[in-house]
Formats: sequence, C-alpha cells, structure tokens
Amino acid sequence: MGLIMDNENIKEVMLRQEKQLSILSRVNQKINEKLEVHAILRTLVEAALELTSSKEGTAGLLIDDKMVFTEYFTQGQWVPVDYSFPVGYGVPGWVLEKKEPYISNDTYNDPVVIQEIREKLGFYNLADTPIMDRNGNILGCFEIHNTEGGRPYDEKDITLLKGLSASAAVAMENARIVQNLHKTQLQLRKSETYLQSLFEE
Repeated sequence: MGLIMDNENIKEVMLRQEKQLSILSRVNQKINEKLEVHAILRTLVEAALELTSSKEGTAGLLIDDKMVFTEYFTQGQWVPVDYSFPVGYGVPGWVLEKKEPYISNDTYNDPVVIQEIREKLGFYNLADTPIMDRNGNILGCFEIHNTEGGRPYDEKDITLLKGLSASAAVAMENARIVQNLHKTQLQLRKSETYLQSLFEE
C-alpha cells in the first residue's frame, strides 16, 4: 500500500514539474517576443500567477530610486494603482535594498508588510522577486499574492520565479536596446531632413 502511494506521489510530482516546464518554456518565448517593457511585465506577472497557482499580482519598475507600481492584476483584469517604495520601505523596498526574493506566508503579522496596502489589496501571503540585469542592477520586481487554498509559498516557488525573472530581465534589456535604436533612427532622419533643407536653400 505504501509503495502504491509513493508511486502515485511520484507521478503527481512529475506531472506537476512537466506542467511547470511547459509553462516556463511557453512564457520564455512569449516574454522574448515583447518589445515593450510594460507588456513584458504584464506577461511576467500572469505567468508567475499561473506557475504558482496564485490569484493576484503586480510588477514595478525602478524609477528615481523608488520601486513604482501602476497596475495590479486581480479577478482576471488589470486595475490602476499608484504605489512607490523607496529603499527599505515595505516588501518592495526590502527587495530593492537586499536584492533578494522575499516570502511572507503571514502578511497580517509581518512587520515588513505595509498593513494599509495589505488591507486595501486584501492579500494573506506574498512572494516578491527582484528583476536584475546581468550586472546585478535592479530593474524592477514582481510580487504575487494569495495562493489557491492558502498554500504557503516556498523555495520551489522562488526557484520558478527566479527563472521567470531572468527571462524578463533579458527581454527588458532587449526592449530598451530596440527603443534606443528607434530614437537614434528618428534623430538621424531629423538630421537628414534638416541637412536636405539646408542643401536645397
């Protein structure tokens, strides 16, 4: 009987891991197809929710030394929010300072969690992961809330989220390169137009 149970557990774990790998593969491709940072962050959050069976989440960008959040995914849609976290303030501020993921499975009693925000968004657990470039500089972070059935977040979740974060960081850097190329091309066109008008005069 114990052997049958073990085999069933092994099968269940293997099926779950296969599903997670499939999601990761699909998401990596999807993230790297995006050429806009905003779209990359949305894809990242939605994938993180799917991978960890979570309900809500958000992603923020580092702007002027603060982690800035402008939208929140809840009940299947994105809604506007306006939160900014300087270094050391709240969970995103902790992640910004430490450059490490943060898990809280009891947000009601967690001194790092800003209780006013917790009450407004209604989350009971969270996992926050930094997005860092290849030089170890923080570009942003993403935070997911409320696992199905209240399951606690653990190191397995963090491993999956770090994988997503690495893909998002590469995609964000690529998006910025493309954006800079577009700017350069636009400036060249303006210069060419100006020189052409001078030449015609």
